[in-house]
Amino acid sequence: PPVPPHATQIFIGLTIRIQPLGCKTGHGMVNKSIMVEFIDKPTAPPRRMKQAIEIPGYKILNKLGEGGTAAVWRAEQTSLARSVAIKVLKQEYASDPEEVEAFIREAQSIAKLKSRNVIQVYDVGRHEEHFYFVMEFVDGPTLGRVLKDQGAMDQRQAFTIAAAVAEALDEAWRSGKIFHRDVKPDNIMLENDGGTKIADLGLAGIIDARGESSVPSD
Repeated sequence: PPVPPHATQIFIGLTIRIQPLGCKTGHGMVNKSIMVEFIDKPTAPPRRMKQAIEIPGYKILNKLGEGGTAAVWRAEQTSLARSVAIKVLKQEYASDPEEVEAFIREAQSIAKLKSRNVIQVYDVGRHEEHFYFVMEFVDGPTLGRVLKDQGAMDQRQAFTIAAAVAEALDEAWRSGKIFHRDVKPDNIMLENDGGTKIADLGLAGIIDARGESSVPSD
């Protein structure tokens, strides 16, 4: 159909201005054409961000935190439809045998413990270049975050948390001569239902049968 002068049309998400042009030829004929002006440049559809890691059997949801040698991701274990936390060794350490050994030892150390006040380990493994272990997901903040946001807590709550931490450390020692070398508020998780969990045994030491200490390098 004829296009009115200076008409603005929308085609497939593009806004353009169409202006008829005319000029006479040497034979008295009129050569008609149009000028098309793009008013809005087309925008490409947003690209989905590539998932940072992929581990079979788990749907990675979001990053929970990151330390010096590893990052922790929240994920869904698809076979059981449950939330888990996956600790993944950073790439710059994955080629270091000592770092890999310490990482696996951390998972094995935690897996030995059956205390209700220690985060449980479900699995440890490697997929492609990623070394990882799968842990219980704790729905709640760290004690460090609570103290930072709310200040000092009441005495009764403080004693309850301290008793839970002491019970976890006692269980670690009795079960495998394991001692936690980095007990601090940021390594104590507070569950929303009131429970307390001790985390990050990455710096744990183990006393072997000869009474000698085996500890990872800092």
